[in-house]
Parts: sequence; C-alpha cells; structure tokens
Amino acid sequence: MGNELTKRKCLNWMKNRKSQGQPDLFGMAEIKHLGAGVAIILAIGLVLACRFPFLNGSRPKVTVEDPEISKIIRETPCGSYGRGIAAETIFRDLGAKTVRHRFERAENIVAQLGNGDEEIIVGAHYDKTTLGCGAIDNWTGISLLSGLYRRAKGFEKSDKKFTFVAFGNEEKGLWGSTAMVESIGAKGKRPCAMVNLDSFGFESVWALESASSRKMLMLASDLERSRGGSFSIRNYRGATSDSKPFAEAGIPAITFSGLGVDWRKYLHKEEDRVSAVDTKLVSENLDFLSEFLEMLNKTDCESLL
Repeated sequence: MGNELTKRKCLNWMKNRKSQGQPDLFGMAEIKHLGAGVAIILAIGLVLACRFPFLNGSRPKVTVEDPEISKIIRETPCGSYGRGIAAETIFRDLGAKTVRHRFERAENIVAQLGNGDEEIIVGAHYDKTTLGCGAIDNWTGISLLSGLYRRAKGFEKSDKKFTFVAFGNEEKGLWGSTAMVESIGAKGKRPCAMVNLDSFGFESVWALESASSRKMLMLASDLERSRGGSFSIRNYRGATSDSKPFAEAGIPAITFSGLGVDWRKYLHKEEDRVSAVDTKLVSENLDFLSEFLEMLNKTDCESLL
C-alpha cells in the first residue's frame, strides 16, 4: 500500500510540472548548478524511485487476499451466544482436533500442532462486548488464528509444538487467559512464548507494549526491519489483552494488533461491524504474523528470557 502511494505521488508530481508548462520535468533547473551529468543521474534516480519505490529500502508488498480469512470475517457471528462453538467449528473444518478447557469463569477452545518439547501458545479471544458485531474485536483475531494454524502446518519441523487457543471472556477481565496461565503454573512446565492477536483490519501490524515482553518486541522489530520497514510499538492508557497474564508470569509474550488511530470510534461500539474491516489488509497482517511465528519456531527459547 505504501509503495503504491509513493509511486502515485511521484508520478502525479511529474505530471503537474508538465501541465504547468515546466519543461524541466524532473526539476533540472533547480540542480543545474551541479552540472549536467549529475542532473541527469539524479533525474534517472527519480524515475526509478517512482517506478520502483522498493529501491528506496522497502520491498514491494504483493499480498493476495486470503479467501479463507475473508470468508471467516464475513461470517462473523454477531451475537454473544455461540461464538465459542463457531470458533471451534472453524478449527475442526481445518482438520484440527479441538479440546474445550472449561474453567470456573471461562471456556477456552484449544488445538495443537506438532509434538515437540517446547510450546508456543498462539491465542485470540472469541468473546465480544454487548455492543456491535464484534467483527473487529475480535473475530479478525480468530480469522488470523485459523490462518496461522493453516500456515504452521507447513513450517519446518523443530522441537516446538504450537498450541492455538481461542480464549473466552477476555472482555470481562482476561478470564480465559488468566485461567490458562494458572493451569500452566500448576503443571510446572512453562511455555517458550505466547503470541496474542487482538483486533485488526485498519493498519499494518503493531504491538501493545504494556502487554508484551521486551525481547518479543525486539524480535518483531527485527523481523519488520528485515522486511524493509519499521515496526510500531504503542501504548494506550488502560489498554490490555490476553498476553498480559502470560507476561506477568514471566512467559515471553506479545500482543499484536492492526487497529488504526481512530480505534475509539469502533472498539466496544455499535460501529464494530464487518463492513468496517479491510479484509485484504488482514491478509497482509497474516503474512507478517506467519513470518513471526516461523521465526519463533527457529528461535532458542532461552534467548527470549
């Protein structure tokens, strides 16, 4: 999206100069004191930057909309009742064996891939507030959770196993994720890392600092740098999500989101509707998140502590 915008801006600038009767289309008059040779080289550079903006340091994005992601978002269950069943059905349709973990105040839907000794938990809450459809918050997260399950099937085998969790009752106080952390403590086997997905469809992926571990944030930043971009880490007063209980228990954790700066217009409001979600952008988010998960799959767990 950013590359295409850069290209349009460059080309429009050149067209405007021509339409205004300025024959020095590439601004050579402004740099003629540098010499004709330098001016020509700079002009060629401008053309290349406009036609191929990724030469400026960011690679082109060629994301194709993921039809499964779009379908799941379009079919968001807008009522509070039955969302857990709907989330479980999505995973069963992918061939996953699901298990319901029932706790006093929440029910989590769990599916696993692999049988390694080190565990990576990937989660997204399926519940919603009383307002709106809950498409943004957080059926977009559920759609990405299923997309990551599909892609993780193709990861190189390692000593890791992936546990995909659809959390219940996040909106009431992180009840599902808190219950899972407490059950992990009782077993004594601590996971390698936890990745949480919460509300997408407006921007590129960013991370919520207050609910994330420092080294997980660094890993996400390193990944985006390798992709030619810079990673955004944000804080919002009072904001929290399902990675928080894991991080507080000393488990490396991170919350990813794709909300925009106008998130207050949609979150926990009637405006939280399917029509507000950019499904192609969610597919783009999936590309980054799957790369992050694959990076975790190859990362030494001790290095995250």
